[in-house]
Amino acid sequence: MLFERFRRRRHIRHRIRIGYENLWDLFFLREKLKMLREDIRVQYDRSKEQLVLTEKRLDEEKKKEKPDKGVIKNLEAAVEKHRPDVELMEKQLQGFDFEIDGAENPKSSTQKIEAVKSLIEMLKEHLRSL
Repeated sequence: MLFERFRRRRHIRHRIRIGYENLWDLFFLREKLKMLREDIRVQYDRSKEQLVLTEKRLDEEKKKEKPDKGVIKNLEAAVEKHRPDVELMEKQLQGFDFEIDGAENPKSSTQKIEAVKSLIEMLKEHLRSL
């Protein structure tokens, strides 16, 4: 019976160690996701700025008394080229936000970290009771 108690305590300690290792993995994953999100955000900002400037220039060209059809055509093509990229990056940023801190997403990194922390605390309480 005494040996059984030590085996249980050793098992619980092992599970606590595994919990901490999982926690470190989740912290690493969350930081990598944040870095990827930041890279996409930088690209998004550049593309969005370029799109806004192109649209502004297009409006200015259209308001001229004698607009140049070739310039307008090129600017419209540039706007149509950049708009889908900007929309795609917006969706990617939302996806990263949902994956990192999605409050309603049970599989978000933050939710997983909180779950592992609470599991570790429960295991510690159980270990104290043995």
